[in-house]
Amino acid sequence: MPLEYQSLREQARRALRTRIVTGDLVPGKLYQVGRIAEDLGTSATPVREALADLNHAGLVDVVRNRGFVVRALTDHDLDEILELRLMLEVPAVERLSGHIEPADEAACLELVESCRLAASHGDLEAFLETDRDFHLRLLKALHNDRLVQIVDRLRDETRLFGLPNLALTHQLVASADEHEQLLKALVFGDENVGELISKHIRHTRGIWAGQAEEEVHDPTIG
Repeated sequence: MPLEYQSLREQARRALRTRIVTGDLVPGKLYQVGRIAEDLGTSATPVREALADLNHAGLVDVVRNRGFVVRALTDHDLDEILELRLMLEVPAVERLSGHIEPADEAACLELVESCRLAASHGDLEAFLETDRDFHLRLLKALHNDRLVQIVDRLRDETRLFGLPNLALTHQLVASADEHEQLLKALVFGDENVGELISKHIRHTRGIWAGQAEEEVHDPTIG
């Protein structure tokens, strides 16, 4: 899908990040900037600028005058990311339970609807961006910028190879609906809010990653 002129660098970064996270760009393979730019319907400049951002984030290695390579992650790497997200996000969200401000609730509700719409259309890039925005918006309510930055970085490193199949079978909507359940639990101070966010995050190593839930090792046990 060709990119719009405005903010080409940011749009290229988002498009490339989505392809990395979903496995459309394969780790270890050399990709040429020109071909990627042609596929995105833009010039090579915003793609190179986007790759510089992704290189800084640790997602790709830029090969001078040749292209770029997506960095590979092992299952152990992904289990570590899951463990860190659980350690950070679960207690953070539990602190918010029953104390979320109306402005934060309204902003999150808008993102819930945007994520559901993207899911219903099978738009992976929009789904991933609104899913990210929802989670980070919740954390921003705690006024801890470092927490938001760390979780944002961890999300970049996650791999969700099962999402394209979920989009094809229209199962993304069920995942998007979990946001609404979580938000309602936060507003009403539900004591099970920690369990809800934990289950939602674990999907990134389960069905979102193309695995059965029972295949996922629980890094907090043993």
